[in-house]
Amino acid sequence: AAAQCGTKSAPCHLLCLWLRLKSHPTEKLKSAISNPPIAVEYIQPDQTVSEYEAEHGGPLYELRPDQCCYDRKILPLRRALERYAPLVQQSPEIETAYDVPYGSNDRQKLDIYTPTRDGRRAVIVYIPGGGFNGGDKRGDEIFYGNLGRWFARHNVITVIANYRLAPTFGWPAGAEDATSAMAWVWTNIAQYGGDPDRIFLFGQSAGATHAATSLFHPKVRDARNPPVAAILASGVYDLRGGAWPPNVKGYFGTDAAKYEDRSPIVHIENCKIPLFLSVAEYDPVMLCAPTLDLAAAVTRRDGKAPRIYWQKGHNHVSTVLSFNTGDDAFGEAVLDFMRTSLKAKG
Repeated sequence: AAAQCGTKSAPCHLLCLWLRLKSHPTEKLKSAISNPPIAVEYIQPDQTVSEYEAEHGGPLYELRPDQCCYDRKILPLRRALERYAPLVQQSPEIETAYDVPYGSNDRQKLDIYTPTRDGRRAVIVYIPGGGFNGGDKRGDEIFYGNLGRWFARHNVITVIANYRLAPTFGWPAGAEDATSAMAWVWTNIAQYGGDPDRIFLFGQSAGATHAATSLFHPKVRDARNPPVAAILASGVYDLRGGAWPPNVKGYFGTDAAKYEDRSPIVHIENCKIPLFLSVAEYDPVMLCAPTLDLAAAVTRRDGKAPRIYWQKGHNHVSTVLSFNTGDDAFGEAVLDFMRTSLKAKG
């Protein structure tokens, strides 16, 4: 992705941040996401946002189309948020319950987005990303409520769960919390109108890693009440042989001898529910390749391929930030997978 954006020597794990999204009307969003940035310019590692803006004569979100910025120090989420926030559609026809505890730690809380229509509904439990050491279910009043509101508008209850973070809490704390959140939902979601027999697990980035570990690893998984199916988007599933950055080591540890056991891909025989595996065109290599490896391993296990969804024009964060903006492709694909999985379940 870096080479296509005109960068001379960008590390493979850097993403291209999109350009043309701020102030675009919703009807033009799909056109915008099909056009990746032309060039990339980097903030220096010791440079703050304010210093960069002073040097370039304006705020980041007003840079020229050939000045897409991404850096290792300042999370690209800020720029992505600035571009997607004006597009997010509010959904007054839903009810919300914030910071519902599912454990004793302050991070063990979840938000629930419920349609106001009557009837028992399917449920998605979403585990957000954050590089294992950050991220939040509701970092502001828009994200990731955008995802909860979108699914609620489509008559699906959405539960978005926080989890304990590295380095204070290392492996398998995040996966344990994903399992605990699922158990809470299975026990309690009926009082919110949810059907405990139609629960789906959805994780993105580090959240997908925690979700996969929750499904597969014998130390963490709860075989009593597995979800109907799982959506895993751009996670790390195989740690073996990787030169991992500090945030990943902060969670999984620095002892490479333990990486095989801590790789969800090693334990896929333990759970054979349907999988929806997703990658973005501009995912970093270290988050794209593991998804393809997991797809290959599941194919060998089952004798058939899982559902694989490739998101053209998207980068690592835009895939989930685009929910409820008018770019419905990812959400519609997930809904179709849910319907298909429920039909197969009978």
